Amino acid sequence: MLRRLPFAGVLLLVAGLAACHRQPPPREYTLTGQVLAVLPNQYLTIKHDDIAGFMPAMTMNYPVATPALMQGRTPGELITA
Repeated sequence: MLRRLPFAGVLLLVAGLAACHRQPPPREYTLTGQVLAVLPNQYLTIKHDDIAGFMPAMTMNYPVATPALMQGRTPGELITA
């Protein structure tokens, strides 16, 4: 029983270190496209070009982080984000 105690301690230490493992920084991608619609609740419908290394060109709704970023957005506007 006493021989298993150090082994259990090592296992707990490894588990604790694994739980505290730092996450890699978030990836960032550049989006270029055209605003098709300005929707309520801070969403824009955007028709965008290919996002290199992430997704092909498509049209979809995107949430906008803050109301200030919605100011002045109009359908037909070309954007880079």
